[in-house]
Amino acid sequence: MRELDARGETIVAVADGHDIRLSREDVEVSIEAKPGFAAASERIGVVVLDTTLTQDLVHEGWFREVLSKVQARRKELALDFVDRIRLQVEASPALRAVIEDRAADLAKETLSAEVVFSTVAGDHAIEGAIEGETLRFRVEKVSKG
Repeated sequence: MRELDARGETIVAVADGHDIRLSREDVEVSIEAKPGFAAASERIGVVVLDTTLTQDLVHEGWFREVLSKVQARRKELALDFVDRIRLQVEASPALRAVIEDRAADLAKETLSAEVVFSTVAGDHAIEGAIEGETLRFRVEKVSKG
């Protein structure tokens, strides 16, 4: 392939002892990734990515979705950037475990003075789902930063 790229042609020896001259127009190279992988090629090389979703990656995605929803709620409430909140969370067992594991990160990213896991009720509760896992939460401003 390097010779073909460099000179525009190459000579290939075949089993019957003959040589065949091939030009760029005679050769087509294609890449097909195995299941669980994605691939792309250009003149300078090939990139192959493992697209398998591990449990850790799925849970990271869930956490990012929760974070996004809480930040969106802060914006809806027109909270200042420095306002501290109390975040009350109710979630399905699997999602709750992920949130509990990352509660300190969630508090830091959302400026939550407190993250409380309890039943969420009332008019200001936000309801949703993340990949089939239920989520309810409420944001309450507690102080200026």
